Amino acid sequence: MFSSQGPSRAGSRRPGQQPQRAGAGGSRLPSVAVPTPPRTPRTNNLPLQVASPFSGQNVSRYHTPISTPMQPLRTQHHGAAGIPITRQQPRDFTASAGMGEMDVDARSEMAYSQAGTEGGGKIATRQYANRPELSVALSAQLPRELQKVLATCDFQAEAYSGGIDHETGFGYIVSPSTCFAWNATTAYSLYPTCYMFPMPAVTTTSGNLLTPFASFVPYGTTREPGLIVASGTGELRFWDSVDTGLAGAEHFTSAQLDLVAGEYNLIHIALTSNGRLFRVTITTLNGKSQLVPTLFGGGGTSMFYRATTALLPFLGGPASIPGSSEVALALAFGQRRSKPGKDVWVLTQNQLQRWSLHVDSWEQLEQQVDVRQLIGAHMEQAVDIPGGMQRAARTQDFELLDVGVRSDGQILVLFSYASIAPTGYSSGGNAYTYCIARIGVKDPARPTVLARDILVSDMNRDSRPATAPKMLLIDGGAAVLVQFGGAIVVASLGASFRQTLTLKSQWNRTLGFGLTKTDSQARLSEISAIIAANGVVTIKIDHEKIEDFHADTPTNQLKATFEQAIFYGAREENPFLFTVSPSVEGSFDQAACAVSNEIVNSSSVLLPAILDQRLQLSKRMELLRALILFINENGVGGHLSTSGKKLLSDGAEKIFMALTIWQHVNNNPESRTVLEQAVFNFMQRSGKTFGDDPVRMFFRTKVDEFQVLFRELYEIVQPQAGGSRRQQRSYLQDVNRIIIIAFDSMLKHREETHALYGIPPDDRRASQWTNGQTIVDIVSNLFDATSSFLTEQTKDGHASGQKSDRAVLVLELQDQLKHLAEMTFWVFSERIAHLQSLANDTGDDRELHSLRERFANVRKQIAQSLVTHHLSSIAFGLAQKYTDFRLLAHLCNEPQALQALDGSATADEICEAYITQYQDKFAFELYQWYTDNGQLQKLLAQDQAHPELLHRYLELHPNPRVSWLHYLSAKDLPGAANALTVLSASNMSPQVEFALAKLCNLAQATVADERTSPAFEAAANVCTKELETISTYEELRREFLYIVEHFSGAEANRVDQPEVIALANSRLREGTAIRSHFKNLTRQILQGKTLDFEDLIDILTLKPQNEQLINGFWDAIAALNKSKNALQVGRVKSALATIWRRLLLNVDWRTVRPGQGMYDSDLSTALRGTIVFRLMLQMIGRPDCQNAWLRPQEALLIPTIQEISARFPQFSDAQAQALSQDYLEEQENLQDAIDSLGLEELYDATYREVGLASEGK
Repeated sequence: MFSSQGPSRAGSRRPGQQPQRAGAGGSRLPSVAVPTPPRTPRTNNLPLQVASPFSGQNVSRYHTPISTPMQPLRTQHHGAAGIPITRQQPRDFTASAGMGEMDVDARSEMAYSQAGTEGGGKIATRQYANRPELSVALSAQLPRELQKVLATCDFQAEAYSGGIDHETGFGYIVSPSTCFAWNATTAYSLYPTCYMFPMPAVTTTSGNLLTPFASFVPYGTTREPGLIVASGTGELRFWDSVDTGLAGAEHFTSAQLDLVAGEYNLIHIALTSNGRLFRVTITTLNGKSQLVPTLFGGGGTSMFYRATTALLPFLGGPASIPGSSEVALALAFGQRRSKPGKDVWVLTQNQLQRWSLHVDSWEQLEQQVDVRQLIGAHMEQAVDIPGGMQRAARTQDFELLDVGVRSDGQILVLFSYASIAPTGYSSGGNAYTYCIARIGVKDPARPTVLARDILVSDMNRDSRPATAPKMLLIDGGAAVLVQFGGAIVVASLGASFRQTLTLKSQWNRTLGFGLTKTDSQARLSEISAIIAANGVVTIKIDHEKIEDFHADTPTNQLKATFEQAIFYGAREENPFLFTVSPSVEGSFDQAACAVSNEIVNSSSVLLPAILDQRLQLSKRMELLRALILFINENGVGGHLSTSGKKLLSDGAEKIFMALTIWQHVNNNPESRTVLEQAVFNFMQRSGKTFGDDPVRMFFRTKVDEFQVLFRELYEIVQPQAGGSRRQQRSYLQDVNRIIIIAFDSMLKHREETHALYGIPPDDRRASQWTNGQTIVDIVSNLFDATSSFLTEQTKDGHASGQKSDRAVLVLELQDQLKHLAEMTFWVFSERIAHLQSLANDTGDDRELHSLRERFANVRKQIAQSLVTHHLSSIAFGLAQKYTDFRLLAHLCNEPQALQALDGSATADEICEAYITQYQDKFAFELYQWYTDNGQLQKLLAQDQAHPELLHRYLELHPNPRVSWLHYLSAKDLPGAANALTVLSASNMSPQVEFALAKLCNLAQATVADERTSPAFEAAANVCTKELETISTYEELRREFLYIVEHFSGAEANRVDQPEVIALANSRLREGTAIRSHFKNLTRQILQGKTLDFEDLIDILTLKPQNEQLINGFWDAIAALNKSKNALQVGRVKSALATIWRRLLLNVDWRTVRPGQGMYDSDLSTALRGTIVFRLMLQMIGRPDCQNAWLRPQEALLIPTIQEISARFPQFSDAQAQALSQDYLEEQENLQDAIDSLGLEELYDATYREVGLASEGK
C-alpha cells in the first residue's frame, strides 16, 4: 500500500511569494489500496501499511495557517486573535482554578480523579456538547508525560501537531524533537502508556520550524504497530514496534530522500516543496527492515514539474531551485474509476493535478486543472455573493488550503479570502471567510465548479505554528470537518447545518484528529480530536439528522446554540466556547422560549436524570438562569421582545416557586394532603396520568400549569367540597400556606431578577401568569374564606379547654389574612395595569372599568375585615401603599380602626399627619368623605387648620351648600353671596331662604363676637343640621331619578315617575292607601319640595331599598331626633315604632333563623348580614340614640285613627280609614313573625352580635 503524510506550516503567504517552512505534522498517512499477497514477516518489498484518519481520502498540505478566535469566555467571535506574545506563557491544563502552585503531577491526579471512572477503571465520558445531529464528549486522557510537556510549552512559538489512527487505535503528538505515541482508544487506566521517539535534527526554513511527519504501520491485533517518521530534510526513520519507545527508541531503520538544495519534505508518498513525489515502501531482508523511497516516474525531475513548467509562468519557489514554479499545498487520494489502483490529487498554489498509481508500481500524470482560475471565474459569475468574495474574485486574491475527493468523484477544495465589511472596507485585517468549492472533473477537458459552500465567516487567522486548517471528508464527502488551531467546524455540504466548536482559552489548541469509526448503514461517524488542555474528545455525527436539518428554520440553529451553551458551555472543564452573534438570523424569542419551555416541562432530552426532586428543580433553575445570562453576555438581550423576556422570566419564577413549595411540603407533612388532592383533581379534570408518583411528576412536567393547580387547591376548601367545618378550616390553613409561600417566592424572584431579564417593574404590556382573572378570583376568595373562619374562631374564643389552642389558631389565621389582604391588593393592581395596557392598544376599556369598580368595593371590604380582626395597621398600610386616600380617609374616621392602632392619637391628629404628608391627595378625599357622610362641621373646621386646602377643594368640587359658609368664614362676603345665588337657582327656595336667614344670624354673631363664641357655634350647629336635611332630600331625589332611568318593566312607558318608583318596591301592593301616600310624597321630592318630618320618615322607610338600605332607616332615626321636640310625644313614639316595624319587616327571618344543617357560625354570619344588625351597629354607643331603641313587641304600636286624621287633615274619613287599615296589616305581619319565627329571640341574638362586633370580635 502507498501512504502519505501531510504537514502544516506557520506564517502567511500569498501566491508568488516565498513560502515559509513551518512546523507541520499531525496528519496521518492515507492508505492507497493496492492488491498485494498476504503479508508475512519476511515478505520482500512490503508496502507501507499505514491507516489514515482521513480514510484514504485526503492528507494535509503546505499552506498558510489560519487565526481562530482564542478568547476567554464571554467574548465575541472576532476579538482576541493576533495578540502578540513576547514571552512563553505557561498554562495549567489539568488543574482547576484556584490550585495555585500545585505541581503538575498533583494537579493531574486531581483533575483525573475528578473526571471519575467507569467500570474496570475506564475513564468516564464527559459531555461537552450534545444536539440531535452531533455530540462531543471527552473519551480519553493524554499520557502523563505528554501532559507535563503540553502544560509548560508555548504554542505561540513551538510547533506541535498530531493525529489518531483508527486502524491501530493509537494517537501521536509530534514536536520538533520528540514524537509521543499512546493507545488512545482503550484507556483502561487513567494514564495510558506513553511511547517516546527521538526525531531527526530540527530544520528551519525562512525562520520557521518544521516538525517531522509521523504514521503508524499496523500489524493487526497480534502486536503493537510500527512507527515511521520523516523530517523536513527528507530523513526517514522507522521503528518496527512502538514498544521500543519505552526504552529510548535508539534503534531504528533510516533512509534519506534524494532532495536537492533548498528542497524539503512536505507529505508522505512523499511530496516535496518542489512538487516531487516519492513512493516509500518498507522491505525486510534477513529479518531487518529497510526503507526504500522511489521517485514518481523514476526520473530526477518530477513529471509534475515537467507538466507545470510548460503551462505556467515562473512564480518562484521556497528556495532558489532553478526552474521551480509551484509550491505544493496538499494531497488527497481517490478511487480510480475504471482500473485498479488509486488516484492521487495534488493541490498547489494554482494547480490541481491527478496522478494515477498503478498496481504494478508505476505512476502517470492523468489530468491538470488551473483551479485558481476556475474558482475565480465561478465567483465572478455568482449572484449576491458577499463583498469580500467579490473583491477576491476580481483579484483572485484568495488562498487555496486543502483538497479532498468525494465518493462520487467530485473534488473539494478548501480556500479562504479576507472578509470585507458591508462598507467595502476590510473587516479587521485578520478576519477571513472559509469556503469549499465542489469541482466536477468527470470530463477532464471541461472541469467545472458545481457549487460553493461557505463554512464560516469572519474567523480570525491563527498565527501560531502548525495551526493550518485541515479538512476531513465524512460520509463520503456529504459533510466535512475542518480543524483550525482554535476551533473545529462541522458542516453539511449543500445543506444548512453548521456547528463551530471554538476553544475558550487562547492557551489551548487542537493538535490533530482522526476518523475512528464509521457505520455506513446507520450513517454514523465518530471523529476523535486531540485538545491540548483536555485530552481526546470524540465527535459523533448522525448524518441522517444532519440532512433533516431544515434551512428554512435558522431558529433551530439558535435553539441548539442556546442548549449547548447552558447545558455544557458553562462547565469549567468544557474547553469549548459557545457564542451567538447579534447578526445571526432566526427568532431569538422562539429559540429562547423553546429552550425555556423544555426545561420548565422537563421535556428536554439534555436534562440529566436526577431522582432527588429538590436537586432536579435546582438544576432546572440553574439552567434557566444560565440561559438569560448567556443571552445577556453575548449582547443579544435587545433581540428579545418584552413578551419573550416575560415568558422567560415566568418560566424561571415558576421553577423557583415550585422549588420553594416542594421544600415546604417536604418539611411540613401536614400540607401534603391538600397538595396531593389538588394534583389528583388536576389529573382527573385534564384526563392525564402521572404514574405511581403523581405529585413528583407534576413538579417535573407540569410546573407551567401552576395557576391551574392553585384553582384546584382553592376548590378543595369550598363548602361544596364536603367534610366537616373543622376539616375545611384545616384544609384552608394548608392551602393558604402553599399559596402564600408561592407568592412570596414569586415576588422575591421578580424583585431580584427584573433587571437581569430587562423587564421594567412597571411594564405590563405583555401578559404574565399572575395578571389573569383566575388568580384574582382565587386570592380574593381565599381572603373571604379565611376572614369567615377567623370570625367563627373569635366570636367564642373563651371556650373552656381550648383557649390556648384557639389562640394559636387565631394568630395563624390572622397572619394568613394579613398576607392574603396584601396579595389581593397586588393581584388586582396587576390585573388592572395589564387591562390598562390592553385598553391603550385596543381602545376597549369596559373590562377595565368593571374591574376598577370591583376593586374599589373589595378594598373597602378587605379594610373592614382587617379592622374587625384587629389588623388595622395592615389596612392603613395597604391604603397608603396603593394610594387609596379615600379608603384612608374612611379608616381615619372609623372608631374601631383607630382603637386597634397602637398609641393614643385621635382621628383629628391622624388626619392632620396624613394631610401634612400627602397634602391635596389625602385632604381632598378627606373633605369628600366629610361631605358624603354629612360631617359638615368637620369640613368647615378645616377653615382654621388648612384654609388654602379647603379653598382649592371647593374650587375643584363646587358645593354651594358649603362654599358660602367657607367664604363667609374667610370674610369673603362676595364669594358667599355668589354661592347663595347659585344655591337659590336650584329651585330649592325653602332651603335657600332658611340658609339666607341663618347667614344673617351667623354674620351678626361673627360681627358681635369672636368666631369661637357660643353664639357662633350655636348658629353653625343649627345651620349644619339643616344642611344635612337638605342633603337627605337631594340624595332621595337622585335615587328616585336613578330608579326611573333604569326601570325596565313593561309599564315604564305608560306610567308617570312616582308610579315607576312605586312599581320598583314590591312591598307596596297595588290599590293600597299607603301606596298612594308614597307616590304623593315621591312626586313632591321630584319637584324639589320639602316634607315634614313624619312624611320624610315615611318615604325613607317605604322607598325601594338597595345595598344602601341602612342609609334610609338611619336617616329616618336622624330626622326623628331633629323633630321630636316639635311633635307630640304620642306621635314621636308612633313614628319611632313605624321605623322599627318596617325595618324588622324588611328582613326575611325565615332564612335567618336556625334550621337543619345550620351551625352557630352560619347563624352568626346570617345575622350580621341583616340590615337590623347594621342599623344597631350604627346606633350602639351613641348618646343621641339611647332612646331610639325598640324591641319587636314595642314596634307593634301603630297610629290611632285620630292621630292619622290630625296628621292628614285633608284626608276624608274613608282615606284615613284606608291608611289605618294598612298600618294594621303591618302590625299583623310583625306579630306573626314574633309568634311563629321567634323574632324576639332573633332580635336578642342580633344584639349580641352587635356587641361582639363593637368589641372587635
